[in-house]
Amino acid sequence: MAVAVLLGYGILRSSDGSVYQGMFYNNRRHGHGSISYGYAVVVVVVVVVVVVVVVVVAVVFVVVVVVVVVVVVVAVVVLVVVAVVVVVVVVSSHGMHVEQSIHVYDVARAAVAIETRQVHHLKYVSK
Repeated sequence: MAVAVLLGYGILRSSDGSVYQGMFYNNRRHGHGSISYGYAVVVVVVVVVVVVVVVVVAVVFVVVVVVVVVVVVVAVVVLVVVAVVVVVVVVSSHGMHVEQSIHVYDVARAAVAIETRQVHHLKYVSK
């Protein structure tokens, strides 16, 4: 059985509309030629490029939105923590104490309560 070996220059038209014009060796394209694509191939390439661009833009948009949301959440948490710290510092520095009132029957006990700052207001009550 003999195999035909095509060698030389020629034109090959494919079913997808592409055309190869150039050198052939052993029934195959052998470089030194040019390929022009048919209308169907160009449409497919354009559609693929558009889809890839849309997907990349969508992914970038989602990433940007996620980053913005994370930054806003972190900023809110930091502001809340700073506000709580400021309130605690202000309240503790102003010495806001709850006024306590106790009835004291014993003067010695009243003196100890005042010295240890357990109470700020004493009400003396007679027995």
